[in-house]
Amino acid sequence: MIWALVGSGLLALGTTFSVWPLSALGVGALWLGTKARPFLKGFVAGLPFYLWHLWWVSNVARTAGVSGPLIWLGVVFLVAFESVILALFLKLGRALGTPFAFAGAWVLGEWLRANLGELSFNWAPLWLSALGDKLLLGAVAFGGSWLLSLAIAYLGASLGAAWERRSWRSLLPSLGFLASVYALGAARPLLPLREVGELRVGVLQLGSLSPGWGEMARRYRELRASLPEGLDLLVLPESAFWGAFRYKPRALSLARELGRGSWLLLGSLDFVGRKPYNAAFLLSPEGKIVGRYDKRYLVPFGERFPYQELLPWVPQLGQGDYAKGERLEPLRAGKAELGVYICYESTFPQVARALALKGAELLVNITNDGWFGRTLGPQEHFKLGLVRAVEEGRWLVRCGKTGVSALVSPGGRVVKKLPFGTSGSFWARVPLLEGRTPYALLGDLPVLLMSLLGMAYTLAKKGGRG
Repeated sequence: MIWALVGSGLLALGTTFSVWPLSALGVGALWLGTKARPFLKGFVAGLPFYLWHLWWVSNVARTAGVSGPLIWLGVVFLVAFESVILALFLKLGRALGTPFAFAGAWVLGEWLRANLGELSFNWAPLWLSALGDKLLLGAVAFGGSWLLSLAIAYLGASLGAAWERRSWRSLLPSLGFLASVYALGAARPLLPLREVGELRVGVLQLGSLSPGWGEMARRYRELRASLPEGLDLLVLPESAFWGAFRYKPRALSLARELGRGSWLLLGSLDFVGRKPYNAAFLLSPEGKIVGRYDKRYLVPFGERFPYQELLPWVPQLGQGDYAKGERLEPLRAGKAELGVYICYESTFPQVARALALKGAELLVNITNDGWFGRTLGPQEHFKLGLVRAVEEGRWLVRCGKTGVSALVSPGGRVVKKLPFGTSGSFWARVPLLEGRTPYALLGDLPVLLMSLLGMAYTLAKKGGRG
């Protein structure tokens, strides 16, 4: 059990501070710690790891007005649920018995967490620890973020196996695999991406979750005044104004004032009939609403109770009741195709990938992370979304109501950034790009096939020996 808890601690450090060797050591410790009773030990290791990464959930619930007992019930359920998934795939990997099969099982577990329909929750993946290594990060343009998880888990499991056997030669295959991933990262600048234009983009970060109308309007005007005239696109955050802005004349008037002849993108609650949506609106330079996007991936238990149509008897426990958007298409601002997505959707690679495949030349993520408070949540949310720029070979503009707002290059470099909890603005000339990365074309299929084939090969060898 001690090895399993050591692994949990090393993984927490590695994923928090983006130091992948710590995470590899953590996987190695889990390999050693789960030789016997892997499900139990994997579950126990998952509890402190996910509690560390998901502590912010309690702050979100408290800010939303959920009562104390329900807050802790929700935190316990989420941490336990994530730990069960970790434990199941640790048990599978340990049963297969080889480092690559173990790594493949790990990746399948992470992929499943992000593809559970309305229960999808892609938080604290192993690849988060690789974001501090820009050369390694470049490889996601070829294989996606789970390629990094596969490389780190393979090396970590090989370290554990080498420790057990006292044979360091067994590390060579995993080191070779890691070297090949580094080679892909080095090749990223050679991808056939072409600049087709440029936008002068401005970003306004309000800095607080819920100021009064007068304070909010004053602050937005001051921030807009700090930017030059003649911007092509101005971006405001998710929930830029309280309520459904297109039904509130003073909010609509303020939006048009801030736009000042620019295209304007902002997030707002909206209603279609009686259905509420978390929406993004695009206003033309003349101030007309010419495009919208309705959020498709809703936060489970926050914006929507999962599969509530199947459970109509479940009472409202503080969660929202948003309707799910139906279309995922770029928004056209003049000659530019904007791939717009909202908040939590930045954690799912399939969203940005679908937009890039449909012609998005620039990714724009609007968010409102004020609910997190000063926890680990806002920084991790930003990191989880940063990788989308590299996967799709596009510049990424991120606008948060309270931060983090940033401009990220296709190589994953943070060019401009406004810290969480501050009021500020920035503008930049942002290239529009076309062309598709290998990841945009193939998605997660290559990594999933590698994982499954590695597991199948190991299973076949075990069967042959039997």
